[in-house]
Amino acid sequence: MKIKLSYITGLRSIVLDELKKEKINYLYEIGDSVYIEFNLINFQSVKKLRSIARAYLVDRESFYNPTYISDHKSLLGEIIDVVRAHDKFKTFKITCAGSDSREVKNISLYIQKKYKLLLSDEADLKIHIIKQDGVWEVGAQITPRPLSFRSYKVMNMKGAMDPTIAYAVNSLCMPSAQSATDTLRVKSAVSSIKNVNSYLNIFSGSGTLLIEASECFPNIEKVVGFDNDKSHLTLSIQNIKKAGLIK
Repeated sequence: MKIKLSYITGLRSIVLDELKKEKINYLYEIGDSVYIEFNLINFQSVKKLRSIARAYLVDRESFYNPTYISDHKSLLGEIIDVVRAHDKFKTFKITCAGSDSREVKNISLYIQKKYKLLLSDEADLKIHIIKQDGVWEVGAQITPRPLSFRSYKVMNMKGAMDPTIAYAVNSLCMPSAQSATDTLRVKSAVSSIKNVNSYLNIFSGSGTLLIEASECFPNIEKVVGFDNDKSHLTLSIQNIKKAGLIK
């Protein structure tokens, strides 16, 4: 089995940098996904990654088509057993071509009977049987919610920045230069958000950038955001309080 880490298109360099920082080695890439070895240490570390949108426990073989999985249900059962041992799930959904086929219905019935899970379109256990580059992949998302979900997001606003995008934006931040001399100094130093002590977010909305900066970069001592919409400020205050960042 492998762990599949799927990310938003364009964030590859950010993802690889975070994996390197967390000392997680990857095996190969397919599209906007990185595959790593599965072990319990990696499994727990993956849940803490901030640049990843979704994570799955998967197995890949050229013959893992729906018919084969239907005849060898324990293969999928092993994946479900590992995932359920580390989180709680009440419902499930299978994403697969030919979802109305006898084979897929047979797999669904197996999951309902063995694990007492309900079949639902709004499921928390998301299972897939898909074909990529000529190879069949069977897997299950390791958490009920995507990794991009943040517990501090108790209040949302239309157009709010995705937390994984916010993490990426912050990771790419460079200190501002106020003069030609400062510009040279910034360029000559190893300058990034990692070695500054203040942070300003103009039009801070619901506070996603502010919170991601505060939680990910302990070197920042002062974080400031402002917005000209009082409703946005109200939302951000509630999210920041939930994150435990307002003294």
